[in-house]
Amino acid sequence: MRKAPVLFLISLLFVLSFIACPNKAETVWSDNFDDGNYDGWTVTNGTFVVEDGILKTGPGSLNVIRCNGYGPSTGTWSFDLLATGWTVVYFVVNSQQDLVIVFTGQYYYVQRIDVVNGSYSSVRFAGVASAWQHLNVTRNQEGRICVYNNGTLVADYVDSAYVPPPDFFIFYSTGGEAAIDNIVVSDTVDIIPSEVPFYQQPWFIPSIAAVVVVILVIVIVVLLIRRKR
Repeated sequence: MRKAPVLFLISLLFVLSFIACPNKAETVWSDNFDDGNYDGWTVTNGTFVVEDGILKTGPGSLNVIRCNGYGPSTGTWSFDLLATGWTVVYFVVNSQQDLVIVFTGQYYYVQRIDVVNGSYSSVRFAGVASAWQHLNVTRNQEGRICVYNNGTLVADYVDSAYVPPPDFFIFYSTGGEAAIDNIVVSDTVDIIPSEVPFYQQPWFIPSIAAVVVVILVIVIVVLLIRRKR
């Protein structure tokens, strides 16, 4: 009879151990180029070289390299980027939707591009040319995309469009010698942002518009009643 409480306590401790120590994020793919090569990647234009454990573009005007994509279209993408000129990282690429970070020489843009009809969503944040920046990009199941530049949240927006899992990860540059290193992709959101402010919620603007319409209707009704009197 005494075994039942003991078994119950053991079971309770077992469950609490999972609650107190959740599973760590699973890395689905990474490459730090410390092996001195870019095996597993395919150069589709221009030239690339690995020097000092860093993947660098050649001096040409268009350098493009890709590797197979891994994991879902939600999770965390982390990498160190040295951007010069027009530098682009496609962290999710497929035949329907692309998720990209574009450096234009002054600003970064994080974008979702609809490959089928050409539409896209985008948000901008400041960048620095020819300087290493550590970027973390997260995207959750609701389509909330957050970008952290050297640990600081610089972009936060919601795009709920469905994005299929990636076929490729692409890095390219159209000018100067850009570089990328320490790529880590996990299938979980590893950096939890704060809640979206109420004024950035999708319901905020329609709600304000509805309130304004109601107030206008009330004002018009009151004026009509006063005129009849």
